[in-house]
Amino acid sequence: MLRGRNATFIANSQYSGDIFRNQVLPSRHLEIVYNGMHVEKFSVVRHQRTALRRIGYAGRLWNGKNVDLVLRLFEEIAATNPALELHLAGDGPLRPELEAQAARSPHADRIKFHGYVNDVPAFYADMDLFVFLSAYESFGNVIAEALVTGLPPLTSNVPVFSEIFGKDSEFMLGDPADYETLKQQFLKAVANFPSLAAKAYEISTDVEAQCSLQNHLLQIEKIYEKY
Repeated sequence: MLRGRNATFIANSQYSGDIFRNQVLPSRHLEIVYNGMHVEKFSVVRHQRTALRRIGYAGRLWNGKNVDLVLRLFEEIAATNPALELHLAGDGPLRPELEAQAARSPHADRIKFHGYVNDVPAFYADMDLFVFLSAYESFGNVIAEALVTGLPPLTSNVPVFSEIFGKDSEFMLGDPADYETLKQQFLKAVANFPSLAAKAYEISTDVEAQCSLQNHLLQIEKIYEKY
């Protein structure tokens, strides 16, 4: 966005904005506008989860997403939860490798690869817990989408995620490079599932308001008026 010789840049999170300031153009003016989404598609299926039966992941199956760790965490509790299922939505170059990992599991019949999913809101609506352990993201649309449906997420410690669900949140498991801590935090979260689900449902309307397309466009309009 230009006005005369001055340029104003827009970042989609405080986190990506800080990286831009520190590593790209420190002297440039920067505004923060969160990604806008058609949140109504997700809020229409909003409900509070009451029991843990299906764990879900949605996203690309490639390096950096750490989907192999999602499979490992499922393994940690599958034996003691015989009705629990893991559902993976998305595709990518790591799918054959991940399918081979799942096939080696004694619980392979409860791990489902859905590939590309047309009705993402319906997928979220069918899940009770969402696990997303990406190593890096500039925002995290899937976390916001899941929360708008009331689905509790468990995430890696990428700082931007706390901009979606709050800094003092029990949704963050830790560093994907430290699996032992990740596992312990996951087991703790699963043990406190009713509280986790209630908290997700409680903040779902705030996430909806923050990430709505209407709010996004309003913020853009204010920037145009300012400059």
